[in-house]
Amino acid sequence: MRIEEERFCEENFVPPWVRYQHLERYRWAAEFVVGKRVLDVACGSGYGSAMLASAGATHVNGFDRSAETVERARRAWPSPNLEFDVADADCLPVPDSTFDVYVSFETIEHVDDDEALLAEATRVLRPDGLLLVSTPNRDLLDPGITIHDQPFNRSHTREYRQAELGERLSRHFASVTWYGQRSFSPDYIAWLGRVGRRWPALAVMLHQACKCLGWPWESPQQHRPSRCNGDLGFTEVLIADCQTASNPDTDGIS
Repeated sequence: MRIEEERFCEENFVPPWVRYQHLERYRWAAEFVVGKRVLDVACGSGYGSAMLASAGATHVNGFDRSAETVERARRAWPSPNLEFDVADADCLPVPDSTFDVYVSFETIEHVDDDEALLAEATRVLRPDGLLLVSTPNRDLLDPGITIHDQPFNRSHTREYRQAELGERLSRHFASVTWYGQRSFSPDYIAWLGRVGRRWPALAVMLHQACKCLGWPWESPQQHRPSRCNGDLGFTEVLIADCQTASNPDTDGIS
């Protein structure tokens, strides 16, 4: 997993769209966690785990592969319903069927084995549990390459289109509901795709330049996840709410 260089810390300077996207994802996730036992994988500095804990989760376990990062999170976010530990996303030190909600934001594009991450998520989730997962949309952030090509962002192992991520999620989860962050117009996407098919690196730089030009008008509202029943090819971030299967032994019991 190559994620250390992309860790988001609230106190560090980052472009406003990066800050807003990270914070708004966790504000959205907070709506799912009241009264739930929650897992936050690749929790980084722990700000998101703390947001979930303060939103009403009964308990939040934040895991990260960096022992130094975990220790900083413990010092920064002390709370009786929040715990941080070291672990890899594909090998979590928790029993089967332990959590109601599993949060994994901007992680799956970094791991060597995405199927192992998803299989581990289904293992630790209870029946009717939720995986909340996000990843950059290749249609916007790396147009012109395939899922098998090395992304322009060297810390990413692969980048997904919606159909590619959906295919993987459907192998492990009973249902998938789609959300997106930061929409762009279809005409812009088509133009960027034409550039990307000939000059992939140029398309990446042009998209980043367009965002820089809009810097003064950035706001959290632009980055709030919104539900989408159709094509998410025009949103910069793909987000999925994935539900595990119900327990057949309890169906119909009131």
